[in-house]
Amino acid sequence: MIRSKDLHVALRESLTEGPAGGGAMLTTKQGAVLAVAGFEATEPKIVAALTAHVWAHLALVPTKYAAVGDLRQLILDVEGGRLALGELFDGAYLVCLYAKRDASAPEPVADHVARLRDLQAKVADQFGDALSGDPAAAPPPAGSPPAGETVLGTDATADAR
Repeated sequence: MIRSKDLHVALRESLTEGPAGGGAMLTTKQGAVLAVAGFEATEPKIVAALTAHVWAHLALVPTKYAAVGDLRQLILDVEGGRLALGELFDGAYLVCLYAKRDASAPEPVADHVARLRDLQAKVADQFGDALSGDPAAAPPPAGSPPAGETVLGTDATADAR
């Protein structure tokens, strides 16, 4: 089980290291938004739908041209900034990191890619069990009682009887 607050915090932390503004989000490969941080001036659903569409079409390139490797990351210069996309769990999820263009101190592309990789690693490490399709292996949310303990005055094992 994924706590949306924890996922939001992980996404928000990736923004504090970069230039002011921008956003980070985790989406499914179909473009459904799972979590978002930032993107105050833009509708995240629109960004997610567009990035999923672009990713889906560019991911087909390796199937047409065997000499080209699989698509793992994509960097796009867009109006007002730079958008970096990366996959998780064989393309089941996309991590999106947007940084507003700062004319006074532009962020090098290598730094933006490094922040994307850090975010991908953080999401995979913290939420990988739940996202990879094995929710039983995922640790319970912080603060939840162990199985069989009394919750709000009821015994969890009594409900099973």
